[in-house]
Amino acid sequence: YGINMGIEGGPDMGSEYLIAYEAGWRTRLGPTVSASLSSFFNRYTDLRILEAESDSVSVIANGGDENVYGLETDLGWQPTRWWQCRAGGTWLKKRFRYQPGHAQIPVPGIDGEDPEAQYSLRSSLDLAWGFTASAWLRYVSELEAPEVPYYAALGLTVGWAWRNIEVTLSGQDLSERRHREFQSDSQPAREIPASLAG
Repeated sequence: YGINMGIEGGPDMGSEYLIAYEAGWRTRLGPTVSASLSSFFNRYTDLRILEAESDSVSVIANGGDENVYGLETDLGWQPTRWWQCRAGGTWLKKRFRYQPGHAQIPVPGIDGEDPEAQYSLRSSLDLAWGFTASAWLRYVSELEAPEVPYYAALGLTVGWAWRNIEVTLSGQDLSERRHREFQSDSQPAREIPASLAG
């Protein structure tokens, strides 16, 4: 036995709307230190949702509103001409609600696909005889639905350049053999393995 369900556009389906606000601040805290901070607030209205019109037919309608707001920060430090360091972070919050008279067909993961926090550290070196090296560490907080745990990933790059010749060896996600970054209910979990590339 099978179940047939159709999806169609509702009679009153229209455009989605966005009003975005952003404010930022950037300064130098000395000859070797720079900093920036920005905030944002996005107001989404008339978002499209999937509603049940009958047991066999679902319609797409404008029935959701959402507020998305957060902060982004960046700090740079250059103690010498050949060494640079950067640190940054992003914080994100979402608040979704259904408009009166509307109700979404349950879809796992519809509100939990963006991490609330992400942090990064990066250090770069310009060495002698054309050699360069850099290392970066990033942290991503957990996803709620579908559930994906938080993870930290380390990357390293070593390069050498001479005239028109350039050689680079790069390693990504070296802190673990593999980690999960995304998962959906219709597909198996996607895991990212550690890798080297040249």
